[in-house]
Amino acid sequence: MSGAARPATGPLLRLAGTLGTTDSRRGIFVTLLLALCCLFAATAARADLALEYAPHGQSLIGHVSVLVDPTGRLSAQEARAQSERFTPLTSSASFGYSSDVYWLRFTLTQDSLPRSWLLELPYPYLDDVRLYTPRSDGSMSEQRAGDHMPFASWPLPYRNFLFPLTLPPGHGTHTLYLRVATGDSLSVPLVVWEEEAFQLYAREEALLFGLYYGLMLAMLFYNAFVGTLLRDRTFYYYVACSFFALLIVAELNGHTLQYLWPNFPWLADQQHNLIPCIYVTSLVLWQQAFLNLRQTVPWIVRPLLAIIAAAIALILFSLIGFYGLGNQLTMYLAAITIVLTLLASIFCVARGHRPARIFLLAQLTPMAGSFLLVMRNLGYMTPSTLLNHSFQLATSLEMLLFSIALAYRIYLLRRERHAALDLALHDPLTGLLNRHGLERRLARFSHAGQRRNEELTLMVLDLDGFKQLNDRYGHKTGDLVLREVARRLKACIRTTDFIARPGNDEFIIGLPGMFSHSDGAQLADKLIDQVALPIPVGSPVPGGTVQLTASVGVAFMPGDADQVEGLLEQADLAMYVAKSEGRNRYELAAAMGEEGYRPPAWQAR
Repeated sequence: MSGAARPATGPLLRLAGTLGTTDSRRGIFVTLLLALCCLFAATAARADLALEYAPHGQSLIGHVSVLVDPTGRLSAQEARAQSERFTPLTSSASFGYSSDVYWLRFTLTQDSLPRSWLLELPYPYLDDVRLYTPRSDGSMSEQRAGDHMPFASWPLPYRNFLFPLTLPPGHGTHTLYLRVATGDSLSVPLVVWEEEAFQLYAREEALLFGLYYGLMLAMLFYNAFVGTLLRDRTFYYYVACSFFALLIVAELNGHTLQYLWPNFPWLADQQHNLIPCIYVTSLVLWQQAFLNLRQTVPWIVRPLLAIIAAAIALILFSLIGFYGLGNQLTMYLAAITIVLTLLASIFCVARGHRPARIFLLAQLTPMAGSFLLVMRNLGYMTPSTLLNHSFQLATSLEMLLFSIALAYRIYLLRRERHAALDLALHDPLTGLLNRHGLERRLARFSHAGQRRNEELTLMVLDLDGFKQLNDRYGHKTGDLVLREVARRLKACIRTTDFIARPGNDEFIIGLPGMFSHSDGAQLADKLIDQVALPIPVGSPVPGGTVQLTASVGVAFMPGDADQVEGLLEQADLAMYVAKSEGRNRYELAAAMGEEGYRPPAWQAR
C-alpha cells in the first residue's frame, strides 16, 4: 500500500510550500482531492473480506471484481491468469439481461479458528453457476449449481445457490472465482455465512415462509370456497390470479425448483416466463370482471385484450427456443400491464365506480412490488433483501385487502338482492307490502303460528268512493290520497304489525298477538277516524283537500278461522258487510257470524 500512496508525496510537499502564495486556497483543495484519490485507491487495492461471525451474513458488495467473457470459453485457470482484466465493482453486481459470461473474483481472509463457511447467492434464477476454490497445491476445485441442473445435484439442498467454502485450514488469504451464465436477468448479490449463523437464520426463515404460505393458501381456499358457493366467476378469476401470484413468490424464493419440480430443469428454466405470463392474463381477466370494464371503461378493454394476446404469444415464443428474448419482453409486458391496469382503476374511480376504490387500494401494493422487481430484473435498481421480497410482502397485503373487498362485494350483492326482493315485495307508491309480499308474510306467519298456536288479527280496509275521486281528479290526486292514507295507517299500528296494499284502494293490516275483540274494535274505529280526516292534495280539487271514509272488516284467529287463508276470507267478508251496512264503519267477523249473516247476491257472485 505504501507504493500506491508514494506518488502523491512529492506533489503534496510542493503544494504545502505554496501556502504563502496567492493560490494557497487552490493548493489546499487540490491537496485534499489527491489525498481522497489515494484513499480510494488504497481501499480498492485491499478489497479482501475478513471472515467473521455475523448473524445476517457478510455481504461481498465492494469486495468483488468482474471480468466479462463474451465468448464464454475461458477456463478458471485462464480467468485467474488474466487478473489485470478484472475491474472492481463498487456497487452491487447487477448486470440486467446479457448473453455474456461473467467471472467474479473475491478474496477472503480467514483467521486460525476452525470454522466452516458458506457462500450464498440469493438469486435462484440463474442457469449456470460455478464456484472455483483454490487448493493447497495451486489447483482449483469446482462446484456447480443452476436451474439447468436437477436440484439434487446442487452442492447443498437449499432454495438459493449455496456453496460450502472448502478453504485450506489455518490463517490465510484466499482468492475465489465465480462463473455465472444465464438467459435471465443477471444479478450476483453474494453473501458469506458462518455455518452456525446460517443455520439459525435458515430456521427462522423457514418458520416465516411457512406462516406466509399457510396464510396465503388458507385465504386462497377460502375465496375459492366462497366463489363456488356464490357461483361467481369473479372469484374464480381472482383465485387464479392469486394462485399464480403465489407461484411467482415461490419462484422468486426458489421454492418452486426446490419442492414443485426439482427434477425438471426445463420447467425450472421456463417457469420464469410461463408463470408471469399466466399471472398477467389472470390479472387482466380478474380486473375486467371485478370492475366490469366493458361497461365502466370500454375503451381500455381492447388494450387489455392485447396484453392477454401478447402474453400467450410470449409463452409460445419462449417455448420454441427464444427464451432469453422472451424473458426480457415478459418484463416489459409486465410493466405495461401495471400501467394499464392502474389506469383502468383510476378511470373507474373517477367515474364513481365504488368497487374500483377497493381494487385500486388493494392492487397498488402488488403493482408496486411487481414494478420494483421489473426494475431490478432490467438492471435499473440494486437488489436488496427488502427489494427481493417486495412482491411477497405486497401479495400478503393484497390478499388481505382483497379478502376484505370480496367480503364487501358479497355484502353489496346481498344488499342488491335484498333491494330487488324488497322492490318485488313492496308497493312502490306507498312502500307497503304488495300482494306478493303479503302472501309471503302470511305464509311465514302461518308456519310459525301453527307451531306456536299464535294469535293473529287481520283487518281489511277499503276506501269508500275512491274510484269516483280518482276518475274525477286524476291519478296524481289519487296517488297523493293513497300515500297519505298509508302514512296514517302506519302511524296507528305497532312496529310488530304489518300493512299491505294488495289492490288499488284496499289495505290489509296484520296484528300478531291480538285476540281481544274490544282491542280490535277500538283500533278499527281509530283507523276509520284517521282516514276521515281531510287530506291535502292541492289543485285541481276545490279547497285543496279531499275527504274519504273507510269500511273495515276484522277477523280473529283462533276463533273466526283456524288457518290464515280462512282468516283473510272472513276479514274480507266482514269488510263487505260493513260496506253493505252503510260504509264508514267496521264489522267484526264474529258478530257477523252471530247474526247469521248471509252475503248479498252481488257478493256471492
